Amino acid sequence: RKKTILILGLLLIMVFSSVTVFRNKYYKNKINFWKNAVATSPSFAFNYNNLGAMYYLDGNYDLAEKEFKKALELNPREKLSHNNLGLIYASREDFESAIKEYEAELKINPYYGNALYNTGLAYWNMGKKDEAVKKWEETIAANHDYFDAYRSLIIYYQEKGDTKTAGSYYSILKKR
Repeated sequence: RKKTILILGLLLIMVFSSVTVFRNKYYKNKINFWKNAVATSPSFAFNYNNLGAMYYLDGNYDLAEKEFKKALELNPREKLSHNNLGLIYASREDFESAIKEYEAELKINPYYGNALYNTGLAYWNMGKKDEAVKKWEETIAANHDYFDAYRSLIIYYQEKGDTKTAGSYYSILKKR
């Protein structure tokens, strides 16, 4: 009886070890992991969005764009996908398209600080600084600890020569 238990135990260890070795290829890197997630669950927009994010982080914007669009095709209300597409367009200096995507994200996720802040950056890069300031103020209203929004406001007010307002934002930032 002990021999049978020992043999079954060893057999079980061998099976689980084989499965582990086989599955290790999916954990080799972030791209492989999310490619496997897409392959095994092709109807989940979340997986496509995350695969796109990994391509984006690797600087492969064309593949990232394709995955974000696929995520939105599967689920038009997939959170973060519009914002991520906006980042792609902003990197190509297509700020109007970027703003459209950020605004689409904000319809789904109205208090998403990154989309608010990114909209401000797009306006800033288009030379529409007053619109940028409004978005950064909205960012802070939605997330009091969004430090980049404070920094951007400080820069804006310093450029305008309004050191009092820049200083007040600096004080708030320093406290946070």
